[in-house]
Amino acid sequence: MRFTGFYIERFGIFRDQEVDGLASGLNLFLGENEAGKSTLLDFIRQILFGFPDARQKATRRYLEEGQAGCGQIRTALSTGKEIRIERKPGRSGGKVALVAGGEPIPESELNRLLGGVAEGVFRNVYGFSLAELQSFDNLDNSDVSNALFAAGAGVDPQAFNQARKKLEGLREELFKPGGQKPKINQRLGDLESRNSELRQKQGDVETFEEKTRELDNTENALSKLRLEKEFLEKQGAIDKARNRLQEIENELGEVEVDSRWFLVETDLRNLGSRLSEWRRLLEARPKQEENIKGVNEKIGEILKMLPKGWDEDKVHAADRSVAVEDELGQHENKLDQARENVETLESDLRRLREDIEKLPKPQTRAPDLEAAKERRNSWRDLKEKNGQREKLRGEMRDLDLKLVTARSAARRLFLAPGIGLIVLGILLGATGYLSALPGLTGAGVAMLIAGVGLIALSLFGRRTSEPESDVMLRERIKGLDGEMALLMGNLEINHSDLDSSSLLDDRFNDAVTVAERAAGLRTQHLDLEEELKNAEKNRGEKAADLKKVEEAWKQWLRARDFPETLTPRGTRDVLALLKEGQRLLGEREKLGEDLSKDNENLNKLESSARKILETLCRAVPATSALPKMTEELISEWEEAKTDKHTRDTLQGQRDQTLNQIDGIDKELNGERFKSLREELAEEPPNLEERLVEIEKEDGGLRYRRGELKADIDRLASSQEVADLALKVENLKAEIQRLAADWARAAIAHELLERARKKFEEESQPAVIQAASRYFEMITGGRYHRIQKQLEGNDLVVIATGDAIKSHDKLSRGATEQLYLSLRFGHLETRDSGEPLPIILDDILVNFDQNRARRAAEAIAALSKKRQVLYFTCHPLIEEILRPYVGACFEMNNGAIRKINRTTENIDSQ
Repeated sequence: MRFTGFYIERFGIFRDQEVDGLASGLNLFLGENEAGKSTLLDFIRQILFGFPDARQKATRRYLEEGQAGCGQIRTALSTGKEIRIERKPGRSGGKVALVAGGEPIPESELNRLLGGVAEGVFRNVYGFSLAELQSFDNLDNSDVSNALFAAGAGVDPQAFNQARKKLEGLREELFKPGGQKPKINQRLGDLESRNSELRQKQGDVETFEEKTRELDNTENALSKLRLEKEFLEKQGAIDKARNRLQEIENELGEVEVDSRWFLVETDLRNLGSRLSEWRRLLEARPKQEENIKGVNEKIGEILKMLPKGWDEDKVHAADRSVAVEDELGQHENKLDQARENVETLESDLRRLREDIEKLPKPQTRAPDLEAAKERRNSWRDLKEKNGQREKLRGEMRDLDLKLVTARSAARRLFLAPGIGLIVLGILLGATGYLSALPGLTGAGVAMLIAGVGLIALSLFGRRTSEPESDVMLRERIKGLDGEMALLMGNLEINHSDLDSSSLLDDRFNDAVTVAERAAGLRTQHLDLEEELKNAEKNRGEKAADLKKVEEAWKQWLRARDFPETLTPRGTRDVLALLKEGQRLLGEREKLGEDLSKDNENLNKLESSARKILETLCRAVPATSALPKMTEELISEWEEAKTDKHTRDTLQGQRDQTLNQIDGIDKELNGERFKSLREELAEEPPNLEERLVEIEKEDGGLRYRRGELKADIDRLASSQEVADLALKVENLKAEIQRLAADWARAAIAHELLERARKKFEEESQPAVIQAASRYFEMITGGRYHRIQKQLEGNDLVVIATGDAIKSHDKLSRGATEQLYLSLRFGHLETRDSGEPLPIILDDILVNFDQNRARRAAEAIAALSKKRQVLYFTCHPLIEEILRPYVGACFEMNNGAIRKINRTTENIDSQ
């Protein structure tokens, strides 16, 4: 199975993100920190195996608005069938749907599609980051451990450990030197105590002593007889050993071994271990030469694009440090700033000139603003005084009305009596005249005169004098009239104009406004002309600054042998070409070094092969045939080793037989058999006949010993002695039974330990064997085997010279390489179901450059059998993996896009 694309609707920083065009081999995903690489790894894990519980941190990282993300993965099987896996948020890991050919298929197919791989195994073996790679605890998980270690082992480590611990416990439960609690230790103590008590009880019985002495004599006779039997049996063993020694000598004479093979054994072993490397070097040399040629062509293309006069030496010596980049940036900023300053000032000059042209030209004889304001103020003063005068006139009219009223009342006071007197005088005069009464007529005339006088007084009498207040008002009105006349004279208006005051208000205000505008226009003209003058001055200064900056830039270019016409942008292009040229020069140098090193290694291998052939007195074939000849020599050497092993085995058996003969001979000639040896030397017996006689005598003595023991038992003086004797025998029987149990447990434990050691050396699982090959490849032969101990999941590695080192004693980088090899070993040996893709999140960052390159070769080899997705933010890792990449993707801020990041042709695998 392989991934053909993803669609991420919402997950972490990703939104509505579509990814297509994944290659079937190695896919490289490039992105800086926080670009979303780890998020994409978690997306793939959770789409395949379900979202974690909403309370877990792993989910909260991707929560937004209370929901986890969702999306789909598109896959293709080796049969060509395409299946889409979709998952949406929900309970129990979310709702999953599988679609093939537009039709839904059962959810249970997902487990079959994943080949039954558990989530923990996928997280630690198929899709893992540096965090999972660095911890052995991740591999110690039961699912992962079974997947990596138990496959093909044929042995249950747990059952072995249980058996070993059970046997150790049984041994210590039965017997322990110096112990008190083990059963045999307790029973031996009880036996010693009972024997002591029994001897004390039997000490007073004389018959018992006689029987005991006879029993002792019988035991002595038995011992002597058995000593003779042992002596005779050893003599028989010597005879058999001598016969076997002769057979071994005959067999040794038939086995011939050419000693010259062992003069070249070390060289052959070394050549055998490097045969694959030898062939690889021979196959790689044409490609290396072609690569060097291709790099030379690229260097030539770059030299053509560089300025005239540049060659490889100048490119190699060119300064491409960060300081140069900084200086270029500083010059570019200064040039941009200086040009921007000049352009800004020129723009300001154009604007100022346009503003001056747009302004109306100031009048030659513009209205005087102060005079206009003064006339307006005079008008306002005139209006105010006119108002005051009108107010005073109103007050004056009121006073005049009051005066007229008073005077009218005074006239009415004399007028009525006067009229009355006139009427009365006329009546009296007429009456007197008619009646000829002179007195009456005189009275009538007097009254008439008096009435006329009163009327005259009312009509022409002296007026009431004006009040002082009226006089003051009239004076104030007169003063205002004078002031107003002066103001009207200045303003050139008359009293009739006062009736249209609103028109005069507008006239005087307009005059001020016109004067103000004229004054503002003059000020604006002066300000703009001053600003224009300053701008022209600044432009000259900035133009001079620009010239200095441009000269400094040209000097900087001349100092680096660049054309003076180059712009900063063009210079960046040249620097980029120099960088690429230096990289290609370095690459060519590295390729040359690699080719030289490989040629040196080939020369050493060929020289070693010729030396071996010369030592073996063989003809030296053509150089190209040396590897095959070496392989044939190794096959012959293996046969020679077999013959040597046979000879060594026979020699060992011969030495063992000689040692056996010497040992038996020393025993027979020792002090133990001295008297018997002298006795038998006088009359040497027939060996077989004497052994038959000894068997008969031994039977009779044992029978007599039994009778004596029975008699001793019957001679027991009391029931207590019998009970003690019974307890003694029971204790002896129990001790013998417990001793037999202990012996069986000890023998079983020893056999189990030997089996464990042999299993660990010879029966490692296929996963460990495959992982050993990867580990040897990545470490460049530093370690040639991984071995899993049967107890637990502990690992050891076998280094050059067969030195053993525990996995937890390795450096961090070597530890990660070991754990990576275990995973690759599992992936290589797993053959059930579709090959699942593997996702690697920046796992090579702690590898040195050589081991990283060899690990990249291992990844490339895996990518030929299954799809690989590799995430990284490191340019070095990108460069190492570049030759093997089938598709490259760039990740940035939640976006994923397919790119072409190589200058070489990439095999899409």
